[in-house]
Order: sequence, then structure tokens, then C-alpha cells
Amino acid sequence: SSASKLLGYEAHELIGQNPYDFFHPNDIIRIQEESHSQVLKKESFVNYISYRIRKKNGEYIWFETFTQPVFDDNKNVIQLVTSSRDITLRKKTEDKLNRFRRALDSSADSIFIINKTQMNFIDANESALNSLGYTFEEILQMGPHDIKPEFSKEELEKIFDYMLLGKKEFSTLQTIHQRKDGSTLPVEVVLS
Repeated sequence: SSASKLLGYEAHELIGQNPYDFFHPNDIIRIQEESHSQVLKKESFVNYISYRIRKKNGEYIWFETFTQPVFDDNKNVIQLVTSSRDITLRKKTEDKLNRFRRALDSSADSIFIINKTQMNFIDANESALNSLGYTFEEILQMGPHDIKPEFSKEELEKIFDYMLLGKKEFSTLQTIHQRKDGSTLPVEVVLS
């Protein structure tokens, strides 16, 4: 059964058990408020929620559960039908991305992440945005050539190519960045 594959329990070990006994203690109130109580009060007829659930070996994994009520002839909820899937890998990836985002934004240095193929920015930290005066949405519409007036897009592509080949003389540039208001800012750019 899928319960056995995902959680390690056999079906007979789960039938008749209170599902709240398996939820992570820190998630119980949220599950009640955001999912079950809404469905039982008929405020929501379909609900998705993610939470942690205990496997037979004691380990917690992340589940995403779809909950739908079943009604009797008087429109009373008589049971909840749920379908769940393991989203532990997704949650771990999200956690890593959030930690990366926090590290990126806590740096005092301006950091830009560039898609080399299209020569456009795909990310920038708060310091970079503040130093140039652009919003995140604006910077995503730009590339490094838009903030380095002395280099064309093609020249920057060549510099990046040399840098990727390991040419050390191209890994650091003394240059300027042009801010949104047109003023310039002297910078040392380290390409890595």
C-alpha cells in the first residue's frame, strides 16, 4: 500500500487511529485551523495543506494533503477523504533556497547572478538593488551591459568566456556601475 511505502505502516496499523497522533506537534493547530475546521464548517470544499507527519521509524517527513468532505443526505460532513504525497525533497530544496536567499541578502556586497547564455540578471541581492536604485522586477529585465556603460553586451560576453576558461586576468574588473538615476558608482567586480 502507499501508506506502507511512504510511512512504513501497514494499513491495519492506521485504520481507526486518530490522524492527529501522527502529525508533528508544531503543525497540529495549523492543520486544524487551515484545513480540517474549514472543511468541516463547509467554508472550503477542497483544501490543500502541507505539514509534517511521523513515519513508523519516528522520522518526520513533509506531506501535502488534499482534503475533500463527504456529505450525508442532510449536507452534514460525515467524513473527510484525503490524498497525500511526500513533498520532503521539495521542502528541503525550498529550505536551501531560503537559506541561500538570506545569505545573499545579508551580504554587504552587491551580488548579481547572471544567465551567461542570455546575458541577463536572474537574481540580485538587496545591496545590489539599493546601490543602483532598481527594484527586483526592474533588474530582472536587465543585463550586466545595462549597468556598465563602458562595455557592450558582446564585450562582456567575451570577458565572461575568458573568465570561464580560467583566465585570471579577467576574473576581477575595475569598472563603474550606472545607477537608475544616471549617476555612476566605481566598483570592483569579481566574476566567479
